[in-house]
Amino acid sequence: MGNGYSVIVEGILASHRYGQMFTKLFTDHDGPSLAYYLDVSFDETVRRHQTRPQRSEFSDDDMRSWYLPGDTLGLPHEHTVAEGSSFNDTLQLMIAQLAAAGQPRPAPYPAGASRQPRPAPCCPTPAE
Repeated sequence: MGNGYSVIVEGILASHRYGQMFTKLFTDHDGPSLAYYLDVSFDETVRRHQTRPQRSEFSDDDMRSWYLPGDTLGLPHEHTVAEGSSFNDTLQLMIAQLAAAGQPRPAPYPAGASRQPRPAPCCPTPAE
């Protein structure tokens, strides 16, 4: 975050466990910080999980023990994304809000660097 990159953290992030850490991270970060809560039912959570490459890494029962409906982190600039929001609508919302917040574009890799950007390992575009 401090190097001009946008960072996305995704998961079931229980406020009692992660709220303080993210509050500190947002407070300590000089740039814009936005948070999004995906407000979906448990059934929809399971359905979306079944589209992920790592769907066999944990079960529906595991997710049920983690699932906390309405458990936002209570962060400043935390936005709720409704279950009916499509992948593309949600992506466009995030891009627009980052641009409005003044998020700088990531700097290119230094000349001669052999690193290549990696695609997100999880989240294929859901069928709409």
